[in-house]
Amino acid sequence: MEINIKEKILIIGLGLIGGSYARVLTEKGFEVGALDISANSIEYALRENIIAHGKIKPEKEYIEKFDIIIFALYPQIFIKFIE
Repeated sequence: MEINIKEKILIIGLGLIGGSYARVLTEKGFEVGALDISANSIEYALRENIIAHGKIKPEKEYIEKFDIIIFALYPQIFIKFIE
């Protein structure tokens, strides 16, 4: 399978799993964005070059920019997010 590095990946949830995905994908050359309810998590990930950009609220225009979305949320939080 050929990987297109130009693909943009959105990570929803920057906890242990989401943050780990974001770090590795960024290191591999992908443009990684994030959604997280914690401004501190977004700021840390930006400062450490784990993500290229991020938001604390889901905005349709932001989400539509991505080719792939990875959900890294606890099941009960995932259900609330979808609702």
